[in-house]
Amino acid sequence: MSASTFQMEIEGGELEEGMEKSATHESINFQGFTPGSIYTDATISNARGTVCYVRHDGTIGCWGANDNGQLATGYSGWGMERTHSVEDIIGVGGLQFREVAVGHMSACAITEGDELYCWGGGQYGQLGRSVCVENTTGGGFYHCRHAMNKPPQKVNFTNNESVLTISGTGGSGHFCAILETGKVMCWGHNLHGQVNGNDFCSQLTSYAIPAVGDDCNWNNGKTRPQMVPLPGNRSAIAVTTGDRHSCAVLDNNSVYCWGSTLAGRMGLGEDHFTTVTTSSWDVSMSSIEVENPDAFPDSGYAVLGWREGYWSGKSGNNLTGFELVDTEGVGTIAAGTYIANAIQREPIH
Repeated sequence: MSASTFQMEIEGGELEEGMEKSATHESINFQGFTPGSIYTDATISNARGTVCYVRHDGTIGCWGANDNGQLATGYSGWGMERTHSVEDIIGVGGLQFREVAVGHMSACAITEGDELYCWGGGQYGQLGRSVCVENTTGGGFYHCRHAMNKPPQKVNFTNNESVLTISGTGGSGHFCAILETGKVMCWGHNLHGQVNGNDFCSQLTSYAIPAVGDDCNWNNGKTRPQMVPLPGNRSAIAVTTGDRHSCAVLDNNSVYCWGSTLAGRMGLGEDHFTTVTTSSWDVSMSSIEVENPDAFPDSGYAVLGWREGYWSGKSGNNLTGFELVDTEGVGTIAAGTYIANAIQREPIH
């Protein structure tokens, strides 16, 4: 089965001022799926103007924003902030990949051997390892120094477990992954409990002075993968990350979320700034995407989304200046800031 990518521009001026719409792929991982299928392994992702995709040969190409080295080209910073052509990521030693997720100033990808590598900026711990150098000069806004342009490096999980799928977001700076055991592990920005509920570092450790080498970082960020306690000792079959929250579909097809309730993110009708450990919905689902309402009528799957000012459960109707394209033949889609990318089952001629 072949696939090709194409791009749809969204008029940024039509979106509500001051709000960012960033989203990545949905994760579909349920009994009976075919490994390597474009329906199960997300092969394209974007966030904050960075786009990465997995080629047929397992290599990764990226383009767009590169202010923190999220293109993994070995250079970043002023004058190197963006590229308009596809760049090959470097420093992966000939590894072949099957899935990629772009997050806030960073990106992660799963190899054919089910290992996870992350690169780019790790200010919030989003690389799954400690990269901050303590700010010893005093003063200044940035408490985490020299965390940019980090090369791809393997993320270590407890018992060296294999990774099935991963999700990241450009709005918050955290990633979540499903391991071979069905456990959900998250890391990165955790100011709102979006990594693992209400497990917070002390203010001294997480903000004023980052704990170099520890699992706490700026904005309560977790630099080491944290296990999410799922209800009833259940396993996850899909996971997705939002701006200040995360959600998973469990093996009984119920939805389980954790993080902030602001703007109704938990789907409970609440709209105020509080953090909840979890929320569960009594619905039956096999996949989930918390920031993209697009649906594929011919696929049998619909994606549910909610967020203040963007939509109310309809497919694309509330994104001003955006019209749904012909979805026949589309297998995977990724929506980010002012841009959306999709993969077709057959190449574009």
